[in-house]
Amino acid sequence: MTKTTGGAVEYSDSSTQAEQLKTIGSKLSHEREARSMSLAAVATKTYIPLRLLTAIEAGRLDLLPEPVFVQGFIRRYADTLGLDGTALSKEFAIESPVLSYEAEPLLLEPVEVTSKPSKRPLWLYAIGGAIGLGAAILVIASLVNQPKKTEPPVSKPLTTNGTASQTAASQATAPKTPLSSASPSANVKPVAVKLNVTDESWVQVTVDGKVAFEGTLQKGTQQAWGGEKQVLISAGNAGGVLVSYNNGVAKPLGAPGKVVEEVKFPSTP
Repeated sequence: MTKTTGGAVEYSDSSTQAEQLKTIGSKLSHEREARSMSLAAVATKTYIPLRLLTAIEAGRLDLLPEPVFVQGFIRRYADTLGLDGTALSKEFAIESPVLSYEAEPLLLEPVEVTSKPSKRPLWLYAIGGAIGLGAAILVIASLVNQPKKTEPPVSKPLTTNGTASQTAASQATAPKTPLSSASPSANVKPVAVKLNVTDESWVQVTVDGKVAFEGTLQKGTQQAWGGEKQVLISAGNAGGVLVSYNNGVAKPLGAPGKVVEEVKFPSTP
């Protein structure tokens, strides 16, 4: 593995994967020959192109797609021969990159806080307090000695029936201030993908960066996935997988028997 500091990325050594693939390919080749099966017969049953099966048996990692797809091909190949495909595929290691960060300590410099003593003499504070107290006494005395004002009685005006009805009518017809309504935010249309399998195929579906499904779908299977940003679909038998994007017309991912990797819906997130 390779490692660097300050946000390093670690990956599996490609030479290690190549050695693992050679061991697995040799085991599959011997088992196939022991069962008197041709490589073409395996390709027909697994829907894996012949060139990829040949590369697996030869341990040619450089002729194969991403390791995650190779692991799926190994499992399907082994299952076809009656072996434990899951266990054998795990012998081909796949490691996700691991990010490592080294935090640098934060050094804080002490700040010296000094308070300066007041240079004003105490007698100034005493004089200021006396002036404030005297002003308060004068304000209170002026309020106490102020004569109370007598308010004349308010006579209620006489209203006739006509005046009252006009007032009520004017109040009834007064226009009301319309309430401003907040404009609703636009609904973001989610990404909706529907799969209709017309022929058996290995399929991997990644929704918003996370693998939502990975396995072999049989003929007649219908599945649907939805996401907020993007859906990626890979298939080992592209011609046997019809895809409908956002209720559109269903179309095959590619030609029959062809391997397609990470077809994007939509094409740009």
